[in-house]
Amino acid sequence: MPEISVIVPFYNCVYIQYALDSLIRQTERDFEIILVDDGSTAYQELLDPYEKHIRYFRKENGGTATALNAGIQHATGKYFTWLSSDDLYSPTKLSKQKEFMEHKQAPISYTSAGLIGEAHTLQKDLFQKQFNNEMQFLKELNQRCIIHGNAVMMDMDVFSKIGVFNEQFRYTHDYEMWLRAALHYPFAFLNETLVYYRIHEKMGTNQHKEEIIQELKKLRWEYKEKYRMKLSSLSKACDTKRPL
Repeated sequence: MPEISVIVPFYNCVYIQYALDSLIRQTERDFEIILVDDGSTAYQELLDPYEKHIRYFRKENGGTATALNAGIQHATGKYFTWLSSDDLYSPTKLSKQKEFMEHKQAPISYTSAGLIGEAHTLQKDLFQKQFNNEMQFLKELNQRCIIHGNAVMMDMDVFSKIGVFNEQFRYTHDYEMWLRAALHYPFAFLNETLVYYRIHEKMGTNQHKEEIIQELKKLRWEYKEKYRMKLSSLSKACDTKRPL
């Protein structure tokens, strides 16, 4: 059984070959690539050279969350991570993050990310902010998504305890998962750019701005009270530890 399962959701993406190349070049060798074709109608021929490297599953189109959940069902690794079909991993992403998690004994970790364009050129680094404590992290997470989805690696056991991705959130499923998971688990941060997030005109963030805004409003309403209670509990715990 592999140490890591990498889920790759795929839907009509011209950049898929670059994503898969970045996986094949990983210094970590003990992992599986599970590609979930979410009902694609274009660019499937780009998958042909990678047939021996991937486990391929096809389903009806339902969105990224449904593709991730389908991949999780077939995953056999100890750790989960995913790579969007238009993004890239650094060659050491899997090996460094796995080693970091084992050292920290962390159920969930995330790294910083780099922003690239269509020409693969690094434009700037993202998600580099470090937090002094869990309360500071939760306050910021409750306000905005401070984690790039592909930068996360988590123990598969997390899904059995809190559930898989919420398919009601077609465009903010990753943020919803981090909000839910952070109520139960601390997030360990590896401050190194190991993921590259591609900006291009056909990306979902550009094409579905209004839907994303509506989902974010729903998320903030759904988690508002949960985070108020969590932060209040952490504050009381800190008070009891302060010397008299």
